[in-house]
Amino acid sequence: MPLRFPVQCEPIKRYSRQRRSPSLHRLVPVTKNEVAKSGKAVSDDAISGDAESEEAVNPREASLAAVAKKVVECRACERLVAWREEVAREKRAAYRDEEYWGRPVPGFGDPAARVVLVGLAPGAHGANRTGRMFTGDRSGDWLYRALWQTGFANQPKSVGLDDGLELTGAYITAPVKCAPPANKPTTQERDNCHPFLAQELAALTKAKVFVALGSFAAREVAAFFNLKPRPKFAHGACYEFCLPPVAVLPSSVSASSLPASPISTSSISGPSVPASAHSDPSPSPESFVCRDASPSVPTSSHTDPPPHPPISPEEEKHLICSYHPSQQNTFTGKLTEEMLRSVFEQVRSLAGY
Repeated sequence: MPLRFPVQCEPIKRYSRQRRSPSLHRLVPVTKNEVAKSGKAVSDDAISGDAESEEAVNPREASLAAVAKKVVECRACERLVAWREEVAREKRAAYRDEEYWGRPVPGFGDPAARVVLVGLAPGAHGANRTGRMFTGDRSGDWLYRALWQTGFANQPKSVGLDDGLELTGAYITAPVKCAPPANKPTTQERDNCHPFLAQELAALTKAKVFVALGSFAAREVAAFFNLKPRPKFAHGACYEFCLPPVAVLPSSVSASSLPASPISTSSISGPSVPASAHSDPSPSPESFVCRDASPSVPTSSHTDPPPHPPISPEEEKHLICSYHPSQQNTFTGKLTEEMLRSVFEQVRSLAGY
């Protein structure tokens, strides 16, 4: 497939917050019995997802809720289980009177989202305490403020499950669902969690733009879509690619069990890096090879791979990289509020909002 021209990631000048039904945004992955066991005060609306009836739940919402339930129940990684529960017992002094979540944290947001944010893992005293991604710590303060400023969130703060936060057009998840010691998961822990991330991304069928918050997230998104060679990470880098749909993976399937041979090809363009952004040297455009989760078709050495079908706007996707809003990045000035807001202005434009 011919290489495309670089993507023009220009921030839009105006946007408006669209009011959407809250039934699309309040996915809380626990049952009433689980909440009762945890001792946390969560409203019935939060548990049910504000749906008017069970019939009103759409397939995307049902798929995400099913994944979320499996995430919350997971105890696959002994080191992570021990750490998250130790943190929940000992607590930070500032939160000594609070009941910690102390379990894996599933994704959160709009099931019909065109924009998917991918982080690293829950914070020990943030999401591991509150039970929601990027909630209850300074990283979340930065992230949700930027999402509110660009029309994706209905409020600038995220402090707990019952704070009324809703996302419109955006969904937030992480490759690792438990808080890891020193914020550094092992390779095996990452691989154990990969099926959960894969099922979430596959269920978000309207997603067009994937925002990687940090190089770890960029590698995981590239692994899901099997982009080769791996996109080079730089703040503001914008890659365009095209894939056939990817099937939802069962929880028993690991990334290593997927077929290794590519079955189609695609291109990227980018990155387009804002001049004001702090970044590594810009990589030049490269050809990407990608595949879906279906078995590959053996080909002889003299046979070219099947051509990719004609590209439609629905198939075009973008990967945009941003520094993670960690305290290390924000305190040192490596990431500023203007840099983060500019990324989401670009994202909003590419998503067609």
